[in-house]
Amino acid sequence: MSESSKAGGADQVRAIEWREDSMSTQFANVVNVQGTREQVDLFFGTNRTWNLAETESVVVDLSNRVILTPLAAKRLHSVLGGVLTEYENRHGRLDLDGLLVGAVSFGRGRRARNAGRRRRRRVEGEAGGNPRCQRHPLPPIG
Repeated sequence: MSESSKAGGADQVRAIEWREDSMSTQFANVVNVQGTREQVDLFFGTNRTWNLAETESVVVDLSNRVILTPLAAKRLHSVLGGVLTEYENRHGRLDLDGLLVGAVSFGRGRRARNAGRRRRRRVEGEAGGNPRCQRHPLPPIG
């Protein structure tokens, strides 16, 4: 008998049963990410601002928060990257120019909040406070 058979087939591939009984579907056109050493939080919502030229702020109704372990977040990053590459191969490149792209924040303490404020002031100052300016793109997780 082999070692894997004795260990209960640890290297055996198992089927996954996907259950949809309690699943709900919601639309989101805004996502933000923050995290700590122990978890990565994804926030999903809907932009309610119709005309950026006529308002000073963007209103987003947050609808969901998904909390992932760093390993699950890295797996999501890998799978989502593959899906988006396939999408762009079929339909053309997705361009983020002109979109508001938020920065990732790690940590929940005063230092992280102050760093976020400094970063926002710096970005808004460079663009003259224009709400249409592109913010720093999200870095890869992991």
